[in-house]
Amino acid sequence: MPRPIGRPRRFDPEDERSQILDAALVVMRRTGYAEANLTEILAECGLSTGSFYRHFASKDDLLLHMFHQDAERAAERLSLRVAQSASSVEGVSEWIDEVLSFAWDARKRERVAVMGSQAARRATGYDEAQRAARDLTVRPLVELLERGSRDGTLTSTDPYDDARMIYSMAFGLVAWKVAGECRLSRSQALAYILRFCGPALGIDVAGDVGR
Repeated sequence: MPRPIGRPRRFDPEDERSQILDAALVVMRRTGYAEANLTEILAECGLSTGSFYRHFASKDDLLLHMFHQDAERAAERLSLRVAQSASSVEGVSEWIDEVLSFAWDARKRERVAVMGSQAARRATGYDEAQRAARDLTVRPLVELLERGSRDGTLTSTDPYDDARMIYSMAFGLVAWKVAGECRLSRSQALAYILRFCGPALGIDVAGDVGR
């Protein structure tokens, strides 16, 4: 019986792909996106060049897959926290708090720093991937504002635009924190955002930011 041509794969395709994605993050955290190279990534996961090109066309393509995977996971967490909230009002706070975790949680912050670095932003297809990630992230909030408007617990007149405004505020603080320029605690950052968006949504916001 003839032997199969080529070396057999040690892992099934999904495991192989996951190992490359995980190894890429390890290397990019260590060196930054610009300095990360294919040799280091493959050495980290113990796979071959052939394994890499079975899944990704280039380092830029690898980054976009990492970006999309992160966005899907974030959207799942956001949807779960919103779904488990006791009310639409609580859901708004839960959504904002989860987004803030991207920067106030140290491990997530490292990942955001890699994905949002200037070098990463120059990757081919990055802008489109960023827009897709934004849409995935904001969708649970849009649905929440729509539900709150229907049941009368929120006063959002345009859930889509309102959600995007809240998204901009939350990710503005995330970027500020990642850059090391934000001294607010996570709870203070949440209160800060609610101070501005709460009245527009009919949320009674009590307390002062920073106290």
